Amino acid sequence: MAGIRLAIIFYERHEQAVRQTKKQEAPALNPDYYVTPKKLYPYDLKSARQLTKQPVWVKVGYAYFYYPFDPATRRANFSHEGGKLTPLQRLEIKSIISDVSPEARASDK
Repeated sequence: MAGIRLAIIFYERHEQAVRQTKKQEAPALNPDYYVTPKKLYPYDLKSARQLTKQPVWVKVGYAYFYYPFDPATRRANFSHEGGKLTPLQRLEIKSIISDVSPEARASDK
């Protein structure tokens, strides 16, 4: 009798395990998970112009300062900071310019 009872217990546990695996189907994945963004590493002014063609996202937040830009003089105002870039902030780059840092301007004088 004990052997029959043991066989019934193993059979019930086996059937329960089979039912649980059938219930757990793979969840449908969001199509956005298949997208792998292409990383751009601009090394000169010409390659940096590629950044104007698509949105750019900040990867590391609160690490980089940004400075206000004066479109009339086409220079950045390095005298005061505009703030820090936040994590996952979307940036729309409209144009690329080359400017000289304040330290370089001071050493040229």
